Amino acid sequence: MLPNDGNQLLIGENCMFSNNVIIRGGEYPHLIFDLESGEYLDKSDGIEIGNRVWVGEGAYINKSVRLENGSIVGARSVVTKRFNEENCVVAGNPAKIVKSGVQWVNNKKSLSKDSVMYQSLMNEKAKRLN
Repeated sequence: MLPNDGNQLLIGENCMFSNNVIIRGGEYPHLIFDLESGEYLDKSDGIEIGNRVWVGEGAYINKSVRLENGSIVGARSVVTKRFNEENCVVAGNPAKIVKSGVQWVNNKKSLSKDSVMYQSLMNEKAKRLN
């Protein structure tokens, strides 16, 4: 986490952060002003990361970002805006929604053997062996 200008950083429950993630809350100590009016231009609304968000390796999360519950941030992605959709994958530079309606789990042991997700995983493994 790099210093910010006093805005909040809110991180929900059960989030997972990979290595080398950068969360940047503002431009401090490099402040930006309009030359004519003197108005402070570098405004930030803070950063909000919902519950069960998985942030991939080397991702960069900039000021004024919102990631909704269940989101996944792709490795090396640059997140520069608010995403108001839950259970989506954001990736790229700049990040955009590349897949909606996803769910992630920490490991297959957390899946019920009766679940569609577990069966899908086993079918995929079987295909690879054939």
